[in-house]
Amino acid sequence: MTAHPESQQFLPEKVMTHEMVIAIVLAVITTAGNLLVIVALYKDPFGELRTTANYLLVNLAVADLIMGLVVEPMWALQYRVKENDSNLKSKYSIAVNVILVLAVEASNLTVLCLTIERYIVLERPLQREALFSGTAVKISIFLIWLTASLISGLVMPFWDHWEYTLFLFAGMGVFFLFIMLGLYIRMFIIIRKFNKSLLAQGAQAAVIQPEQAYITARKREQQVAKAIFLFYGTFALCWLPSVVVYTMNYCGHNIDPHVRRVVLFLGLFNSALNPVLYTLRMPSFRRAIKRMFDVSFIRSV
Repeated sequence: MTAHPESQQFLPEKVMTHEMVIAIVLAVITTAGNLLVIVALYKDPFGELRTTANYLLVNLAVADLIMGLVVEPMWALQYRVKENDSNLKSKYSIAVNVILVLAVEASNLTVLCLTIERYIVLERPLQREALFSGTAVKISIFLIWLTASLISGLVMPFWDHWEYTLFLFAGMGVFFLFIMLGLYIRMFIIIRKFNKSLLAQGAQAAVIQPEQAYITARKREQQVAKAIFLFYGTFALCWLPSVVVYTMNYCGHNIDPHVRRVVLFLGLFNSALNPVLYTLRMPSFRRAIKRMFDVSFIRSV
């Protein structure tokens, strides 16, 4: 194992004023969005949110809430740490990066579990309830945090080893990207086969015109394609630049520090987008949130 001169942190130690402002704004947006998701399920005004699948969404919100409530503010406030106390700065940087890796890995693992759940709904709908029962979801959540804790715990013993950084970005990052891509491609293929089957049935049925069945099938395919692009495209857009840039940097290419900071901000932005992508798009959550705000408004009046 060899040390790399720039592997001491994933978040930069020196924070410029504009970076501090961006980090604080991002922290406020991330915290507000994810806290809204958690409160909506806790209140559950219509009694329709406490399903086993939604507990994965809450777990995702908790992981992203750690990012907005702890990591991003700690990053923004690094400038408060005394410059002449190198020991304190080192401990502070280690703490920030440990929590960062914990939150990121827990969030990404939960997104992967949600993708697997949607794949099973399409591939094996009759086995979905058994595979994603309450016990199974609880075990999944436990394994998510156990895995994330083990990975983040490696920050301390391998703080100054570039192999660990490659493991995080080139290893875990590529793993998430390729597994999710494969699952979404498979889901699209399943939908296409299903549409072809409906199209054949519609052409044979007297009450359904062939062109109507074709139009319905095409619309369904377009909706699935848009959903896949939205979920996977956003995830890849946020994390692929970090995977590429940090892998190149630790393989010997001297990547500009400003570029590394930009792609890192892009990755952190994923935690602010997750509530919108995975939760607030659901009508049941939107109804619950609207009801909560209506009740709050009535009480204030």
